[in-house]
Amino acid sequence: MSRRTLQRRLTAEQTSYRALLEEVRQTLARELLVRGLPVAVIARQLGFTEVSGFSQAFRRWEGTIPTTYRHGEVGRHPDAAPLPS
Repeated sequence: MSRRTLQRRLTAEQTSYRALLEEVRQTLARELLVRGLPVAVIARQLGFTEVSGFSQAFRRWEGTIPTTYRHGEVGRHPDAAPLPS
């Protein structure tokens, strides 16, 4: 599919590549946080060059920082990693 065709189809769906990328990153970030991966590893896997950039994006998406989100979600998900004592 050409770039222009993709652009037209996304426009027809009232979205954009950037919006889809943000949605996928947000979903993956939440999943990886509850599984217990380190924030730096998650940031790198999602394509952020700095942890601070990931943290800022996560705060924009969820209204809280990644570690606070993780602590609040542990126990709610069956695949969540236990928190260290």
